Amino acid sequence: MPFAATHVLVPMILISVIKAHWKKFTHKITLKEIFVAGFFGLLPDIDVPVWWLATALTGAPWQAIHREFTHSIIFVGIILLAAFLLKQKGKKLYVMGLLAALGYASHLVLDFIIVGQIKPFWPFSSAAFGLQLVPVGELGVSILAGMDALLILFWLWHEEKFGKIKSFY
Repeated sequence: MPFAATHVLVPMILISVIKAHWKKFTHKITLKEIFVAGFFGLLPDIDVPVWWLATALTGAPWQAIHREFTHSIIFVGIILLAAFLLKQKGKKLYVMGLLAALGYASHLVLDFIIVGQIKPFWPFSSAAFGLQLVPVGELGVSILAGMDALLILFWLWHEEKFGKIKSFY
């Protein structure tokens, strides 16, 4: 799986780029909402601390828990449903919900493309899918670490180039 920083950075960068280049959203997306997208980009890996506990108590292998149910598109649907229900309470909550769903979905896409398999249709199917474009092992770890560094550099370059870095002070 991509490192935690990648899961946080990808939705945050995506939202920042949309905000910078799509005039309609220039003033509507706040830093707080960008943070929410990043937080939800990491949320599917909440099963990792559960795995730590299960391993300590039962010796269960990580494959028995990680990506079993938290990596399902059903959670993206639940978040979107909550966003639509919250729309009546205010547009900010609605936007936050949409960005949360985007963050969660970006995690699933990254795991699907980069390493390993996910069960996107859980609980309806236990079929697992994934491309695993990054090899497992030392080379894969180096590639994933490099991805983190390049993402941070790209984001900083983009924000500086388009004069948006000041909004992060």
